[in-house]
Amino acid sequence: MTKFTQNDILKFLNSMSKQSKMPLNTVNTQKAAVIKVSGVLDENERNNLTEDLNIEDLLRRFETKSKHELSGDSLRTYSARFKSAFHGFLAWNKDPSNYKPKSRRGRPVKPSSDKAKIVSTDSNTSQASLSPSLSSQINANLLVKYPLITNTIRGSLELPEKLSKSESDRLIPLVVEIIKAHSKDDSILNKAEEITNDKLDTNY
Repeated sequence: MTKFTQNDILKFLNSMSKQSKMPLNTVNTQKAAVIKVSGVLDENERNNLTEDLNIEDLLRRFETKSKHELSGDSLRTYSARFKSAFHGFLAWNKDPSNYKPKSRRGRPVKPSSDKAKIVSTDSNTSQASLSPSLSSQINANLLVKYPLITNTIRGSLELPEKLSKSESDRLIPLVVEIIKAHSKDDSILNKAEEITNDKLDTNY
């Protein structure tokens, strides 16, 4: 039986955006759901997924773990988006050349006209964004936009003006997972993981 990883699903979603087969916002929200839901799995489980994964059992584990930090609507939204991403990956993996993403109503998704790209090291005009559902989890009235500008990246990241320690602890691993999903440079991945460990060990 073919095995795949969480990152394989994230790379599939990235390719759907780059090929304009899915809107960028849809890709980003599904990626956030994949990262959030699969967070209940250990590293070995995330790296050894199969098509017969018991999704309902996984979602029950996710809901049990997250019920105190997420509302019922947020839990259902994450679950639905994870299912869409997972089943979409399976369909694409069986027949990549003929795969067409479907909307929740079963119709093919219209090609995206959004020219923005997901952050990558080979893009001249890139944009990073957090999903609306993630932003809604953090109690803040004011978002501050931080520019992400390098020789190859042009984008921004919006974060609440103030974050509690628990909110930071939840946010940092997600940002690192997004960086890992897009980076091809092992040194960058190692540095991101070092920063994560340092931040999580710091007393705020």
